Amino acid sequence: MDLVGRAVELNAVDELLSLAHAGHGTSALLRGPAGAGKSALLRAVLARARAAGDLVLAAGADRWEADFPLCLLRQLFSERLLGQEIDRGRELTSVSAGGRAPGVPAAAVRSLGRHETRYLGYDAVDELYRVAVGLSEKRPLVIAIDDLHWADTASARWLAYLLRRIGGERVLVLGTTAPAEVWPADLADRFAHHIVLDGLSIPDVTTIAGALLGVPVAEGVGAACHAATAGNPFLVHALLRGLRQGGVPPTVSTVRALLERPPAEIVSWLRLVLAELGPGAAELAGTLAALGDEVELDLAGAIRGLSPERAARLADALTEAGLLNWRRDQVSLRQPLVRAAAAADLSQEARQHVHGGAARLLHARGAGAEQVGAELLRAGPLGETWAAQVLELAAVEAVTAGRTGHAVRYLRAALREQLGNRQRAGILVRLGSVLSHLDVAGAVAALRRALTVSTDPAQRAEIARQLAGLLCLSRRHEDGLRVLTEVREQCADPEVTEALLVGEALLALLHSSTAAARLTPEAGAELPPVLWSVRAILAGSERDQVLTWASAEADTALLAGPATALALTIAGANAAAAEETDRLFDAASSPADLAFALAVRTEVGYRLGRLTQCRDDARACLNALVRFGPRYAHGLAVTAATRLADTLSETGDVEGAHRLYEEILAADQLPGGLAGAWLLAGRGRLRIATGAAAEGVEDLLCAGRRLDAWRMPNPAVVPWRSAAAIGLATLGRLGTAKALAMEELELARAWGSPQAIGGALRVSGVLARGSAAVELLREAARVLAEAEAPLEHARALADLGTALRKTNQLAEARDQLRLAGALAQQCGATVVDRRIRAELRVSGARPRRQAHSGLEALTPTELRVANLAAHGLSNREIAARLFVVRRTVELHLSSAYRKLGITSRTELPPP
Repeated sequence: MDLVGRAVELNAVDELLSLAHAGHGTSALLRGPAGAGKSALLRAVLARARAAGDLVLAAGADRWEADFPLCLLRQLFSERLLGQEIDRGRELTSVSAGGRAPGVPAAAVRSLGRHETRYLGYDAVDELYRVAVGLSEKRPLVIAIDDLHWADTASARWLAYLLRRIGGERVLVLGTTAPAEVWPADLADRFAHHIVLDGLSIPDVTTIAGALLGVPVAEGVGAACHAATAGNPFLVHALLRGLRQGGVPPTVSTVRALLERPPAEIVSWLRLVLAELGPGAAELAGTLAALGDEVELDLAGAIRGLSPERAARLADALTEAGLLNWRRDQVSLRQPLVRAAAAADLSQEARQHVHGGAARLLHARGAGAEQVGAELLRAGPLGETWAAQVLELAAVEAVTAGRTGHAVRYLRAALREQLGNRQRAGILVRLGSVLSHLDVAGAVAALRRALTVSTDPAQRAEIARQLAGLLCLSRRHEDGLRVLTEVREQCADPEVTEALLVGEALLALLHSSTAAARLTPEAGAELPPVLWSVRAILAGSERDQVLTWASAEADTALLAGPATALALTIAGANAAAAEETDRLFDAASSPADLAFALAVRTEVGYRLGRLTQCRDDARACLNALVRFGPRYAHGLAVTAATRLADTLSETGDVEGAHRLYEEILAADQLPGGLAGAWLLAGRGRLRIATGAAAEGVEDLLCAGRRLDAWRMPNPAVVPWRSAAAIGLATLGRLGTAKALAMEELELARAWGSPQAIGGALRVSGVLARGSAAVELLREAARVLAEAEAPLEHARALADLGTALRKTNQLAEARDQLRLAGALAQQCGATVVDRRIRAELRVSGARPRRQAHSGLEALTPTELRVANLAAHGLSNREIAARLFVVRRTVELHLSSAYRKLGITSRTELPPP
């Protein structure tokens, strides 16, 4: 099996033997990397030569015998050889310049046995040459020296003398060599032929595996062995012996498993090979193995204290030995098995030294944080200030690239460094943020630890905010509120205390019935601006002051961002609110922040009539929250799901809306706080719209009782009265319905939001009859035309068209209905548009067909995607902005291109 795949090389040497037999003396040097099978090939050739009757003089050099004078010559011309030749009836002779002198023992050969002989002069060298030629008189002579690179100087000088003079003799000189620091290149040049041994092929390796293991080899095993060894014969045999000794079946997986624990035979062999390459070779190889693939050579050398010149020489030697691969200025150990053996030969201390040195050098050279961080992970704590900073930066880069698992490892490694309390708390906060995507319990633990470590009031407030948010996301609302309260009570900083108070109040507003108490100032105290604004919004008063505060964004207290956006939209400034929600989305730094941004953007999108965006944002919000526990545990999920149900209902998916409410309430009681009232009102609207008026009215009245108990009458927040009035009218309770509608109109006027006033006017008009209905609906349409609420405006125009038709004002009815239809199509409100079309037919008009091309044909989402693309955003950037996958953006753009009759974004009309 040693000669599988070596037929070409054997044939080449056979031809040289034939030449020598014919009196054309020659020489050949077998070259190749360590383990290539040079010695095995030489043994096979010598066996053939002996079988053919040739005289074979063989010797082997060794690195430990290289300093012994005449070592190889003494092996070649040994007493044993002399005895053998005499026994064969031949006396050892030399050849003089003038002829042959048979029967005269060569004095030079006798002198080799003298202990004092350390150097051969010219006469002795020439006489030994003549002895060799004399030996070839009777039969061809083959002189073979294995590992010639370790030859002693005197023997090498004689060999060089011989190689120049054998041309007409029956002599063949063979040698093997491997890369070594001491090898004289000019001696190699004296050989007439060089035979280079390369790695074996996959079929050759497969053949060897089957023969050596003695069992059928599974498909792919040969290729796996070849991949691990690069076809190096020694490594192939050693790997297969390892499999056989381990008693495991030869499979691809068992071959790969040996890379984890390479056989000791391979580790020992590698030590010997590297020792032959000179000082520093083993250290350089170990460094390359520890650092992994493709390492800059000067970096690896510097870690081990090697000069660039020395590192380059060693790299050349490793390359010639077949152990090194180059890729531009980077190097790596060629065979995975060699890499594993070199790594296995390193102590843990040596590994850490390599990785620590690499980290320091890379950091000094300005390498990227993740590149340095990867080395720091394997180096262990360095106890140096910069290490924690780099690891934290590496975590940021990993999160940006979506590798949250790597980020966790970087941050945990940073925590093992020497840190001050503030820095340690900051890293723990970042760890909590990253873990919240993977392990909520772990994130909570990290934030609790950060809260324990930190002593800075502002930092503790931020930690408390994040911790409370995670606890609420995990259905632990009271625990979250308790964290904020405890940190606030321990804080002496007035600004931080105020921020924490705001956080408590806003979280309670979503989840708890205690919100009203938290929004009531203590005697002699004033509420912070955020809470004052929230209280004014819920009470339905001081709209102008609320708008002034929200527009100026004067308060930076805890959770003020979402409160600002909600204040703007409830006050009727929907366009400004949309800008604020986009800013919140872009600035979101934690899952809780992202969920808040999406939930608020869902609400603003619905009020702006952007139903497709509202649906997408609501689903994204729910997906962002689901990893923290039950899908609807958080009030944000309930509010987003309610608007999602509204959108499904508006677009014709009534069954989907019903299923959504069933999911919310399937395994839980009705949520507390504003989220519960929001849910009741939404389900009530759906029930009334689908014929279950009694159940719907009960839901709405229950929501109203909750809100009234909490002193939250503002219809711009939850317009439960007008929705209940529609249901009551359906049940025949018109008087009660009108009273509720009128109460809502009065509250809406007191608040002053055009959207709230227009909505209340519309319901009052629907409940009225004749000209009174027309006048109320005209006023509703007029008010809503000034509002930023196209969907509510479409409803008012549709109801006005119906009222005009009923009073026989058909021409104007058709005009109003057409305007309503255009707005409904713009919003994607399928149900409203369907009702408008039916009303147009009743009024005697033919409904205009929906546009199938041009800008009017684009859905709201298609239009938004097209506008973003026209602004120069890439598909990836658009997907991030809209919180959808890139494939969704591509589908919307393709649809937009088709409708606009274009083929690329460069043809998109300006936004």
